[in-house]
Amino acid sequence: MAGSLTSEARIELAKTCLRLIGRIADRGARSQSPANIGYVLQELSQVLLERTGAQNRVFEPVDADQLHDLTRLYGELDFVDVCSSDHISRETPVRFETLPVGEEHRS
Repeated sequence: MAGSLTSEARIELAKTCLRLIGRIADRGARSQSPANIGYVLQELSQVLLERTGAQNRVFEPVDADQLHDLTRLYGELDFVDVCSSDHISRETPVRFETLPVGEEHRS
């Protein structure tokens, strides 16, 4: 499917994937269940790892309080957060203008 998409369509699909990752991560962050938190974190990690071509299951869902190397994971994610924020802040802003509304549209 992705091979038949235009470059613009692939970019939009990539953005959709990022929004989906955000929704999944947000759901996990709002959970009070260690099992659900661990599941979300491990499954997202597995899916993203599989994007590298790895087919073996590396991550198994476990309760959040049983996850190892969370400090390291946090450090890596914080680095990605800062870098991606820096890259995005360098983008050319999209300028919007306010257009007058005719009398017929005013309440």
